[in-house]
Amino acid sequence: MRRFRTCLIGAILLLCVAAAAVASQPLSVQVHEAALHKDPTFLGPVVTTAPYGSTVTLVERHGDWLLVEFGGERGWVHASAVADHAPALRSGGAAAAGVSGQELALAGKGFNPAVEASFRASHGGGYLWVERAESMRYSPEELAAFLEEGGLNVEGGRP
Repeated sequence: MRRFRTCLIGAILLLCVAAAAVASQPLSVQVHEAALHKDPTFLGPVVTTAPYGSTVTLVERHGDWLLVEFGGERGWVHASAVADHAPALRSGGAAAAGVSGQELALAGKGFNPAVEASFRASHGGGYLWVERAESMRYSPEELAAFLEEGGLNVEGGRP
């Protein structure tokens, strides 16, 4: 009986150590800018943002939502915005110095001079509408009102 109790306590301690190791796992942001929300929902208020390639620390997991820490702030981010490895760029030679985070994000998505030229040729020469769409910002309240007005029911859409 005493041996069983010792083994049980040892197993519990081992599980606690393993859980702590997983909980403090570093993750890398894989999107242009990851919004860290107060609640595990896309409509929750944004606490802070983490740029592409930055490291966030996993604190807790709740389904597809991760509670992470970045820059002294804690917030919820969707699992699709992060990965357990740093973004890797591969080239035939040395990478050019002074590459911006936005350029890295585009390169990670497969954009290169040929793809960009093809897009420009087929879309009137520029990224005007893409840039306009990326610059649009809506508050969680505006998004919630839009969903309600349209009769849309998004799972996890409300904090």
